[in-house]
Amino acid sequence: MAGKAHGPHRSCKVLTRLKKGTSRRADRTEAAIEQMLARIPKAFIKTLALDNDKAFANHQAITGKLDADVYFTRPYTSQDKGTVENRIAVILQFFPKGPDLREVSEQRIKTVERHINNRPMRKFDYLSPIQQTLKHRAVERKIEVVPWFYIK
Repeated sequence: MAGKAHGPHRSCKVLTRLKKGTSRRADRTEAAIEQMLARIPKAFIKTLALDNDKAFANHQAITGKLDADVYFTRPYTSQDKGTVENRIAVILQFFPKGPDLREVSEQRIKTVERHINNRPMRKFDYLSPIQQTLKHRAVERKIEVVPWFYIK
């Protein structure tokens, strides 16, 4: 939000990371998130936006290692997580509801991830999230990361 009552609008760079989940256990989710974010320098990860799900029960361990803030959404309140909902809508264009996601290959998931991160976005003046991140990387030194993966 922007305005006097809400302070300045914060610009966020959103990189989408996808990983096929095999379990909703908190320890496995923690390991998956750490693995997905391992190649991104810690200084660039400032926040994580997570759903209220038992899979994220180890959020304190994750954010402690990353030195990042974590935000949880209110149940059934999609406006709390507009960026996440937008990313889900884009992901659903590639993986519609219905088919068994266990049948999707890791190669296909990585191809979709690359496509999403290289897709021009209006909010970035039609730069891709990768281009926007590189453009501001040296200036801002921070990236908001919204991890999302399919858990079946």
